[in-house]
Amino acid sequence: MKMNRPVALLAAAVLLLSILAGCGTAFPMSFGDVWNTREALSEYIHGSIQALAELGIDATAQEDALTERLVDFLEEPGTSTEKGLILGFVLTSVYDLEASSDILYWDTEVFEIETMYADFLEAVDALSGGELEITDVFEDNSGVDWEKDAGKKSVSFTLLGESCSYSAPFQGDWMNEGIVDCLNDTLEKAGAEKRLLLCSDGYQGIILFYNTPEWCEQYNEKFPELPLSASSSGDKWSLGNLVR
Repeated sequence: MKMNRPVALLAAAVLLLSILAGCGTAFPMSFGDVWNTREALSEYIHGSIQALAELGIDATAQEDALTERLVDFLEEPGTSTEKGLILGFVLTSVYDLEASSDILYWDTEVFEIETMYADFLEAVDALSGGELEITDVFEDNSGVDWEKDAGKKSVSFTLLGESCSYSAPFQGDWMNEGIVDCLNDTLEKAGAEKRLLLCSDGYQGIILFYNTPEWCEQYNEKFPELPLSASSSGDKWSLGNLVR
């Protein structure tokens, strides 16, 4: 299930924040000490794309399209120019423009409520190139109170030949990203080399990669403004524990 909403969601979130904060300063004056010209922003985007290429995520062919899209969006009044948010938008745009199959963006406010976890597992399996061998997926909605947006949702599946299950409180159209912890726990027990690595996009989405702990460390060295973790809470797996 491919989500194509990152731009609209980011724009809506930025507009809301702008209203609440009373922001109205247009690009580039709102860049303050971080950015003072359109060229400076373009240079940061270029550097980010080059750094991603060094990590094996080659979106250089789409650099012009990415830069135009990002700069146009960031010209909107009140848009935050904090580096982590800009990098998050770079990554979600790489995914949205299908510039690389090594990134998964997932909006945790989903369209298909009844199959939210099954759809996520399908997307994660595709991210791994089928390496995770996720099969036999069954999402159980019998514990859901649809009228009150309450109850419990459960999903069972097979991962690398191991039977797995995950349950979480039902919260309407919001998916609980704790399922990532369930997947990584199973990968650890199976002695797998790779993990699902994630970060927030700064709004309501998550950005995921499937790679080794060593790759995670390399990424975090290049992008300390938006570090990756193998835990949805960001603290369960420290790099010291990951890099064995």
